[in-house]
Amino acid sequence: MKKYLIISVILYFFVWFWLDILNYLNWPAELPKEFSQVYNAKEYISSTQYSKDKFFLKMLSSFTIWLIILFALIFTLFWKLDNFIWKIAKKRLIQWILFFVVLNIIFKIIDLPFAYYYYFIIEEKFWFNNMSLSIFIFDNLKIILLSSVLLAIYIWPLMQFSLKEKELKNKKMPKKYIFYLYSFLVWFITFMMIFWSSIIIPMFNDLKQIENIELKKEILKIAKKENIELEWIYIIDWSKRSSKANAFFTWFGPTKKIVLYDTLIKDFDKEEIIAVLYHEIGHYKLNHIIYNLLLLIFLLTFLFWLWLKYENHKNDLVTGKIFFKNNSVQIWMLNILILLLPLFIIFPILNNSISRYYEYQADNYSIEKYNPEAMKSALIKLSKKTKSNISPHFLYEIFYYSHPSILKRLKNIDNKKNLILK
Repeated sequence: MKKYLIISVILYFFVWFWLDILNYLNWPAELPKEFSQVYNAKEYISSTQYSKDKFFLKMLSSFTIWLIILFALIFTLFWKLDNFIWKIAKKRLIQWILFFVVLNIIFKIIDLPFAYYYYFIIEEKFWFNNMSLSIFIFDNLKIILLSSVLLAIYIWPLMQFSLKEKELKNKKMPKKYIFYLYSFLVWFITFMMIFWSSIIIPMFNDLKQIENIELKKEILKIAKKENIELEWIYIIDWSKRSSKANAFFTWFGPTKKIVLYDTLIKDFDKEEIIAVLYHEIGHYKLNHIIYNLLLLIFLLTFLFWLWLKYENHKNDLVTGKIFFKNNSVQIWMLNILILLLPLFIIFPILNNSISRYYEYQADNYSIEKYNPEAMKSALIKLSKKTKSNISPHFLYEIFYYSHPSILKRLKNIDNKKNLILK
């Protein structure tokens, strides 16, 4: 079993390393003519250097994580951690949750030096970072705490399932318990997707009502025109962390709100903001939020089905005959997650391809409802402000990009505009 786990880890990281290198080699040395509508020569050099700096940091951090996981597998460090937790915690449920929470904290701490370098060296170098050291520290403490709590919530029903299975011994698990577990996970994912802007975002940023009266009136006018009962228009204080801009639209039943980054208000003109707003409204009107939720539920269903299939072979995976010499359920679950790593190469292809299609649809919605040139101007400005890579390798884009690259979006807008004018 150990060799299969190691092969799975090597395969997973090899694919991502290979894609990153392909993308790195794909950057033209000089500004191609077709890129001139986005960057001038100086801006292109800066964008390329920014992408290269991020590439080298990512390669170093990924390689470090890869080596640590391989080292832990070869020298059975996961098993040793599990044994240590068994000694300090008496209740099985606490042991199981603590094992994964400790692993999460360890890997978050390992990532901290790379995160620090990214924000305070790379982002600072290109005038993106506005974050103070205290914000960085408190943000990461919150992330560690929050991710640990969410992980415990996800793991708890799975462990309850395993406890029930132990009680039943060789008897078949009643279908109602399987249904309860699955229903809880679906409910929790749905809850987090709907309320993340109301629960998670305020933990990190301040949200305040829009103060620009003219823009507020325009947004409310658009909402009324689109038959949207808009309850809140918020400005998020993103500038205390970064100079990058964005916006998003959230809803739950009759309650809907638009959140605009303060950097968007500062750096974009009124027409560009309205074009971006129509793009976000397009996601809502075209039911992309619901479809994304259904996709998450589908992926959960698939993983849940695989997990139940592996239940039939759990004894083989847990006993020392194959891997670790204990009957730890959490070690078994970790083994399964590692074995399934190659599947997590496939999921981003599906998810990102659907997401890119949605972005084209939202762009089309914006230019049909408002002004194609304003949307193009907003995308070009956004690309410049973020120094985005406008020439990713096509395979890298398939795997990594949730949004189409800027040149493809501009071409799509021009094509759509020509169709509208005919």
